[in-house]
Amino acid sequence: MIICKYCQEKNQPVEKTCQKCGNDLLPGETVQEKISSIIGMIIVVVIGWFITLLLTKYFDLGSSIVSGMIYTIPLLITLITIVKIIDSFKETPDYIKYITRAERHKSKEPIQALSDSNIAIKLARSKNLFTFFSGDTTTIPLYKMFLSLCSELEASNLSLEYKLTLMSIAFDIVAKEIIKKYQEIINSVNKEIGKLVNEKEYAMIGYCTRCNKAVVLVENQKCSLHPKAIISNIRIIQSANIDDSLVLLYEEVNKKKGVFTETEIKVFLLFMLFALIIIVIRNVK
Repeated sequence: MIICKYCQEKNQPVEKTCQKCGNDLLPGETVQEKISSIIGMIIVVVIGWFITLLLTKYFDLGSSIVSGMIYTIPLLITLITIVKIIDSFKETPDYIKYITRAERHKSKEPIQALSDSNIAIKLARSKNLFTFFSGDTTTIPLYKMFLSLCSELEASNLSLEYKLTLMSIAFDIVAKEIIKKYQEIINSVNKEIGKLVNEKEYAMIGYCTRCNKAVVLVENQKCSLHPKAIISNIRIIQSANIDDSLVLLYEEVNKKKGVFTETEIKVFLLFMLFALIIIVIRNVK
């Protein structure tokens, strides 16, 4: 059941709007939430610069290099804040909406939270959102929430779709540290999925760094041609969809190669601009 954010009415999972108050059941951030978030970030920036200016004014920091390095911390915070403020004017991405709704349902409706977090993972992957800047802030918390919900509901109560997502997380190198806590349910699901793979109903695919393409994996998640090669982006898919899935996986991986997201480009350009300004100011002094 989906609990309305505004009136707390319970709605069927298929509903898009609340049957009681008519509000969207998958809302983005409200104006008030965005304003409070921006104010909070600005306060952090002001405090950061205030401390930095005090240090440079009242303490002997030695060389200009050391002094310049101290400016990098508030500078980086300022850059990130500017990017966040710019992004706040955009519509909330769907994957963020699902993450937010999943968080809201964790305690009262864990099944709905599991469904929402599963959708969020798929949306984030399809849009290549697990990148340098979002890796730790998006991937890890999302994976943790999904694994925690799976663990609470136990393997026997999970649908096959959730089990496949769970195994894809277990194979993700980003999740290497967090999966240790959930090894019991992962091992249980792995046995079940292993049977399906052995029976040829499902197949395991991944991207081989030696072949430079998506391949069907053999025993122990290895490439048949290069068993010692590193395999990334492991997925478990229906055998009937192997060809299409290999193409999609290849495209997904190659989108990431040498490609920076819009946010990363903004941060880099702003960093270069601020660095240039600081160099000019210090030279003038």
